[in-house]
Amino acid sequence: MNPERKHTSDRLFTLVSACLLLALSLLFYRDRITSFPSHIHAWTQSDRLALSYGFIHDGFDLFHPSTYNLHPEYQPKKTLDKETGITRVDFPLVEYVVALLMKVTTLHEPVVFRLFVLLCSLGGIIVLLRLFGQLGMNDPMKFVMLAFVFSAPVYAYFQAGFIPSVPAVALTFLAFYALFLHLRQQQTRQLVLAISALTLAALIRMPYTMPLAATLLSLLVFYRKSLRWLFLTLSLGGLSVIVVLAYLLYNEYLGNHYGSLFISRLMPAVSIADFGQIMNQSWANWKWHYFTGTHYVLLAAGLGILVVKFSTMARETRVLIHIALFSLLLALAYLVVMAKQFIAHDYYLLDAFFIPLVILSGIGLSRIMPQKTWQHPALWLIATLLVFFMVKASLNIQAQRYTTQSWDRTETTRLNFTGSKELLDKAGISAAAKILVLDSYTYNAPLLLAGRRGYTVINTTPENISKALTFGFDYIVVQNRFLASDVLRNYPALGTKLQPVTNNGRIGVYTLGKDSLPDSFSRLLMLAQARTLFQLQDSTLKSTGIVSAQEVAAEFIPLTRLSLDSLNMQGEFLVFEMHAMMKEYGEGGLFLVTLVRRSEKQYFYDGFDLMPFFEHQVTQSGLAACIHLPAGLQQADDLSCYIWNPGRHRLDFSEMHIQLITYLPQNLTTFSHEEH
Repeated sequence: MNPERKHTSDRLFTLVSACLLLALSLLFYRDRITSFPSHIHAWTQSDRLALSYGFIHDGFDLFHPSTYNLHPEYQPKKTLDKETGITRVDFPLVEYVVALLMKVTTLHEPVVFRLFVLLCSLGGIIVLLRLFGQLGMNDPMKFVMLAFVFSAPVYAYFQAGFIPSVPAVALTFLAFYALFLHLRQQQTRQLVLAISALTLAALIRMPYTMPLAATLLSLLVFYRKSLRWLFLTLSLGGLSVIVVLAYLLYNEYLGNHYGSLFISRLMPAVSIADFGQIMNQSWANWKWHYFTGTHYVLLAAGLGILVVKFSTMARETRVLIHIALFSLLLALAYLVVMAKQFIAHDYYLLDAFFIPLVILSGIGLSRIMPQKTWQHPALWLIATLLVFFMVKASLNIQAQRYTTQSWDRTETTRLNFTGSKELLDKAGISAAAKILVLDSYTYNAPLLLAGRRGYTVINTTPENISKALTFGFDYIVVQNRFLASDVLRNYPALGTKLQPVTNNGRIGVYTLGKDSLPDSFSRLLMLAQARTLFQLQDSTLKSTGIVSAQEVAAEFIPLTRLSLDSLNMQGEFLVFEMHAMMKEYGEGGLFLVTLVRRSEKQYFYDGFDLMPFFEHQVTQSGLAACIHLPAGLQQADDLSCYIWNPGRHRLDFSEMHIQLITYLPQNLTTFSHEEH
């Protein structure tokens, strides 16, 4: 093919690839591209979003990144006179650019962050395909590799998300493409671009020092007999190392002076046996999130072909293979020193193994070359099927990852704090006010959703709550669902100090008073200002059918059941209070179950864990919870509430109070100043 015709063909392929990537993006992200960080790793993703908002809030100071959380997890060496939220973090260029885009567009929404990361990813994939084209890969296999990268479940989940690993992957793809062109054409600008892109990737996400180191060392070996290129590689590599080390030192200063919200230490296994257990658990957790079955088949095929065909490959291709293999060895070392993180952090695959595996398998698959005319349509058919299987399997995994689980308190917190900014605004709470979230389960998500800086308590131990009450906050915010089980249970004295300000059923906002107030769950939930749709009070629980101690040890203990045909069910809450005495501990859980049936089928299920009330061998406790019922309830629906006692604990219950309530408009669920 003549150069002009090949150029036209390459441009056409790039255009078709871009269209396919956009189509896949619509398929994967049309329902989620505007959403706040949620579900798996919403914690770290909301921290990254907070960095962008911090730049907007603090006047775009690139070298003093901050989040909305004013109390870093890892404290500075000396106590600060003023808490600012400044934190140690890898060079936050991605978050800074996103903040600039938000400022320019006046759109301070998560969609800006998601779109920027997605565009980085799509650009990186197109560049990767150009690299594979240079390696001789045919068009059907290039489309397979496009889908391979795009649909790898962990990559697909984050490529329209908030972590900097995806832009770092894209930069590394760009670097390898420029490097391969340099190896073929021996042009200086291509080498400069390659090392610059690798350096930038390493700065924004430090594990990407691995491909940088692998590239520099491989080039030094490759150019050991060429004084000109050896000198240039040493010069560019030395400058790159200086830049990376300089930021590492500055980052260390940030951590020492301001503290850090992000982990900055090694987390190896404590023994070989522990390492084996960690690897087994990590594999069990994430093997189908790393890749789909079709991905694994392609990986095996690509690596197998690579081994067989290695000796026939061009010198510059072998250099790229050496770099990828060296990166893989460094990734194994990274796996050892950060082993504990792999159990709960699937995106560590992107930081360590993803790039070398893509490059090595892609080089191997580029050796698939149809020799006969009939093989071309056959290859297109096979490629189409492979793409279909990868995309379909990945979509199924994405659906799983975005499914809300009952145990996912981070997602529960996000849902409860959605709309909290408007709640605080309507209550007349200043945007400059600092809030303390006592049961947040994440550092920044509730603060971002509330639109205020402040403090969070992740683990509500008595010590943590006591310490948090000394912080410089103006208001305390607590999720109604966990008010009794997680906050008041651990710090009962707080119940008489909290002065309600406003409540929307999901969260309550309070000031911390000095006078002792009635210790009442109803007072704290502001139920006097809410509308009661139904209530059941029973001091003896005769209405439940519980008449003997033997029955109290039953697995299912009914509390109430009613049809909703007489109630106007719009955004209601079930408030549960009961006194319980643990006569004998069993083995297993204890749950308050709220169940809604529609046409004899389960429509809604909520299992609220009651065992925390009996921690540390507590024998009697007041149980309380506020359960948010789903929207869209119908009058024909049937609601039941019961105790599920799979542990067969022997208990005595008394003083049951169940209410169905709805919170009135904002002005009626906010205490006026005259009431105080």
